Amino acid sequence: MGAGRDLTGRRKDGSKFPVEIDLNPISHDGRSGVLATILDVSERKRAQQSQQRLFSELDYKTRNLFAVFEAIAGLTADQSETVADVKHALSGRLQALARAYAMLARGTSEGLSLARFSINNSAVCLNACTSADAMSALARRPPINSR
Repeated sequence: MGAGRDLTGRRKDGSKFPVEIDLNPISHDGRSGVLATILDVSERKRAQQSQQRLFSELDYKTRNLFAVFEAIAGLTADQSETVADVKHALSGRLQALARAYAMLARGTSEGLSLARFSINNSAVCLNACTSADAMSALARRPPINSR
């Protein structure tokens, strides 16, 4: 019943909640009828919303990471004279980026303060981007579209 629709029920206290209703034909003693089953799907809806928020966040962070990688690769190519220089510099910068992300992930689970992360991340970024021009170019890049 109501396929594709958001159905709601009402509790005794007047509050509404999402429901799913199933209708099944029944017959008893030669009489036909319908058995309606009403299921409270509040938890399922909350889980779906939470999952959607996580997917949106993952999408945003992935696009942001690729934008950072693109900036690092572009700056590395612009500042290097040979393919070997690009390979060496890019490898070091990507390792520094990986350390910064690992530090953030570790800090999130350990309650890392934003101030401590900013100081540590700045040191990693300075190791990755060795010139003021590179840092300046990263700062001038247009931001990635937010969610």
